[in-house]
Amino acid sequence: MSSLKKENKYYYIYYRDKHGRQFHKSLKTSSLTVARKIQKEIDNRLALERFNLYNPLYTLAQAKETYLQKIEGRKAPRTIETEIRLLDKLIKYFSGGSSANITKDEAERFIAQVFSDTSPTTANIAIRELKAIYNYFIKFNIVSENPFVGIPLYKTIEKEIQYFTSGEIETLLKLSGNSWLKNWILFALATGLRRNEIKSIHQENINWKDSLLTVAVKRQKLAYVALNKIALDVLKEQIEKYKQDEVFPEPVFPETVSKKFKRLLIKSNIKRNLTFHNLRHTFASFLIQDGVPIEVIKKMLNHQDIKTTQIYAHLSPGNLASASSVIQNILQAINP
Repeated sequence: MSSLKKENKYYYIYYRDKHGRQFHKSLKTSSLTVARKIQKEIDNRLALERFNLYNPLYTLAQAKETYLQKIEGRKAPRTIETEIRLLDKLIKYFSGGSSANITKDEAERFIAQVFSDTSPTTANIAIRELKAIYNYFIKFNIVSENPFVGIPLYKTIEKEIQYFTSGEIETLLKLSGNSWLKNWILFALATGLRRNEIKSIHQENINWKDSLLTVAVKRQKLAYVALNKIALDVLKEQIEKYKQDEVFPEPVFPETVSKKFKRLLIKSNIKRNLTFHNLRHTFASFLIQDGVPIEVIKKMLNHQDIKTTQIYAHLSPGNLASASSVIQNILQAINP
């Protein structure tokens, strides 16, 4: 049904599908034993297609096109961009003309080879995302089984949570002066919101009476954020300054916030590998210091899984006592 040929250092497989169309692709191995094993799997899959034992109608390229049409408007643009990149990797690896009904062994080999030079976390994200995509493939009758179900996740090394010290916060606020970045920093520290969540705030999202903010968090889920005095003062200042429905119109692109913040870190002589997102970790440290239960912190950070929140559980209140009280005093002094 198929034939093998070694070209340069890798084996290539040549085969025809049920319609007689010829394909060839690299097996990315120089071992004849491995190549023959892969050849056997492909021959079995081709036999299944010829006898219509599962739905062979969709190629990977067609599956991608159909999927994107059906989910249009149902997922966040950034999520769709990530899924398109993963599907393109899948299409490139198997060739667009290959059936979307890949086997579990093929899926495991795809992850192992394509993500061999990435971190375990990146590979795990790919496994989860592709598993979710294939669940939709099944729902839309594109394939019959999900080959990514049951693929074990890679072991990851738990990183220590990094947060800003009181001295670092004070330096950042002083050196940011009266720039737009200062209010971004204050608001992130006061609410724990992510960069893109802050950028998405409009006046209609603010409930002044109850001091609540409605914001779209990950996966476009709506969440309610309690606003303290510092956060409310920042919102009032932003609205008065820009007089726009969008509360944080400057800068236009949220990525600019990260770039400017990185420059501010250099200017502040903060040499640790920190980012704007670490302000969110600092906010969580405030809550831990105040003795807030982990379940409440989960809700305040809008985490879907309690396991995500538990990464902060090791922060000792004793270690954070002075930092938390000093930072709170600094913020209140700036916004009396």
